[in-house]
Amino acid sequence: QFNVEASCDIKITSLGANVRSTGPHNIVVYMKQGTHGGYELSPGAWKLIFSGSVDAKGEDQPTTIDGFVDVSVAAESSVAFYISSEMSDLRYTNGDHPASDSAIAITGGAGISDHLFRGKAFAPR
Repeated sequence: QFNVEASCDIKITSLGANVRSTGPHNIVVYMKQGTHGGYELSPGAWKLIFSGSVDAKGEDQPTTIDGFVDVSVAAESSVAFYISSEMSDLRYTNGDHPASDSAIAITGGAGISDHLFRGKAFAPR
């Protein structure tokens, strides 16, 4: 899970993930308005925006997730995303590694130990 904070109006049309395997891989993506904080294991707070197969590129190679309805984020607001896979093949980095440009700031969040809001939340990730 991670947060995207917009400094101007933006549309998010795709996401990238680090998937250990290669080839077809089933992924789900959830989003919520605001940040993920306090909602890591609360499925009712999240909206499913993608469920399907992606062409996984392998560890440390960006795997594109698209095919969901664009997510609009108004200036000075935030959305959170949760990308999950049944195969435990998603990779993440321990610690908080924020990234930003003039339009957005992406802040680290939490890794969930099991698929679909089950298990334990590990943060920062």
